[in-house]
Formats: sequence, C-alpha cells, structure tokens
Amino acid sequence: MTLLEARAVVHVYPGPIRALDGVDLELRAGELVAVIGPNGSGKSTLVRVLGGLVAPTSGEVRLEGRGVASLPPRERARSIAVVPQFLPALPEVKVEDFVASGRYARIPRFGSPTTADREAVRRGLAACDAAELKDRSMAELSGGQRQRVLLARALAQEAPVLLVDEPTSGLDPEHQIRILDLAASIGGPASSGAGRAALIVTHDLNLAGQYASRVVLLDGGKVVADGPVESVLRREVLEPVYGPRLHYGTWPSGPGAGRPYVLARRGGG
Repeated sequence: MTLLEARAVVHVYPGPIRALDGVDLELRAGELVAVIGPNGSGKSTLVRVLGGLVAPTSGEVRLEGRGVASLPPRERARSIAVVPQFLPALPEVKVEDFVASGRYARIPRFGSPTTADREAVRRGLAACDAAELKDRSMAELSGGQRQRVLLARALAQEAPVLLVDEPTSGLDPEHQIRILDLAASIGGPASSGAGRAALIVTHDLNLAGQYASRVVLLDGGKVVADGPVESVLRREVLEPVYGPRLHYGTWPSGPGAGRPYVLARRGGG
C-alpha cells in the first residue's frame, strides 16, 4: 500500500535555485527508504516537501491519495512526523515538554494530555535513550542529544509516516545503530508497525546498505536511481555521482550478511 507519493515535484528557491527537478517517489507501508546523494542534491528539501512543510513549485505530494498541501496542519501531523536536521532556534523548554508538544495534533483544542499522551512521550524518550534528559533544558543539550530528542518527539506523534533528515548526524556509533534499529522497527519487512513506513536522509552509505529496504539516489535535484540496496549501491551507479573515492564490498556474515557496504577510501579506486 502506498502511503506517500510525490509526482513530478519541482521546488525552486529564489535565485532561482532548482532544488528539486521532476521528482517521482513512492513510500509504501513496510518500507525503510534511504535517500542518499551529495551535498546540495535536494535531500533536505525533499523531506520538507514530502512532509508538507513547504509547498512544491509544481507537481504534487499525496498522502494515501489526498493532497498533502490541502490537509489542515493538525490532520497532517497525525499522519506525518518530520524530524529536521536541526532546529533553527532552541526553545527554552524542558525536554519532556518539548517531546510532549509532538502530541498536540492528538489532544482536542482546550483539552489536557491524557494518560495515553504521557505514555507516548515516555515511550518516545525511552526508545531514543533520552529518558535521563527529560528534565534538562533543550538549550543545554549537545548536538547528538538534541537529535535523539527530536526523534523522540516524532515518535510521540505516533504517525504512520516518519521522515527523518540525517538521523545519525552528531551521534556516536552506539547511538547511530540504536536509532537505525528504531527506524527499521517502524519501516522495513521486519517492522513491528503494520501500515507504517520510514524515510531517512543519510550521507552514511554503509548504514543505508545495512538497513534500507530501498535506496533513492538524488543528484542535482533529480532521482538518478531508485531500487533495492543491491542495485543502487554499486560502483557503476555511485561513481558518476560521488567520484572514485569509494570502496565497495559485501558483508560476509552477521545480520547484514550478503548486503553491500560502501566506505570512503583515501585515494581513488
């Protein structure tokens, strides 16, 4: 079942800068899609357009057949959770209150949080290993801590579609794996969340290869490849976009056995 789809999406910033140029993309239930591409390829803009945070210049984004641009904000927030790469300004609020703000679309106007709302906040913080931060101010957090709290807020929304821009940015390796395990539990064939899907933007081709059910490669605002990890994370696909300084291999054993890995390599070849 297709949850979210973009058709012929173009987005132009003043300048003009054509950040997205005719993008077609589908996000289906049970998928964890990794969007990769070099800096300036349109990845963050794609997340914002898919999430309804900005309207496309042309083309359309549809959520289960309904135009995202026409949805009221509260209704959109019940269906799509967006985790930005960073906050433009840090609110002077406690972490727990910030995460609880992700529930606003599920609380009636002039209503109060219920036990279910508080439990969703608790689960989100625990899933992101951020429970011990709940009484801290957002302004006091490190970059990695802030990223975990942003994801906890999105999880508290309990939306069927999760869009995450650079979820592992600023995180140590242990938390990178924990966050990707969490994304895989929402989207992907072995996910526990039936009818849900996740899309992540990442520069880590290695983690994309281990976790994604599908990889979308952007370059110059266009989709240049879209398919299973084995068909996209190959030299002949990636080298025209990233250049020769990558090393390609296949994991020999463990949970990712048989899946490709791609690492940055000094020199070429």
